[in-house]
Amino acid sequence: MIRKFIDYITSWFNQPKVYLVAPFPMERVLQEIVNIFPSSFDDGSLAPIILRLAWHCCATYDVVTDTGGSNGATMRFQPELTDEGNTGLFIAMLALSQVKVKYPQVSYADLWTLAGKVAVEYMGRPRNYMEEW
Repeated sequence: MIRKFIDYITSWFNQPKVYLVAPFPMERVLQEIVNIFPSSFDDGSLAPIILRLAWHCCATYDVVTDTGGSNGATMRFQPELTDEGNTGLFIAMLALSQVKVKYPQVSYADLWTLAGKVAVEYMGRPRNYMEEW
């Protein structure tokens, strides 16, 4: 019985790896996000707002109910849109809307999450920091 269990568990590690491919041109979308920083807010204040948007979006996840999080980007809707804790995030949403128009196949959740990554890099973190995870 134990041997069968061990064989079963071991078989999972021998499964071929599946890697998902983004249904959009990832590098082009990332570059579009980079391009909105210098032209929109030359004092550099847009990157922190975008990072805050990405954080607030994912921080809504509730482990107990398995709800919330970035999926669906529900911060676009009431009551989250006008929640006091989300004040000013519409600026980031508005700035990123130009990328969304150009790449409509990118979900808002993906766009905001990618934009958070780009914002961290824009503020000085090396581009390959995600590889350390």
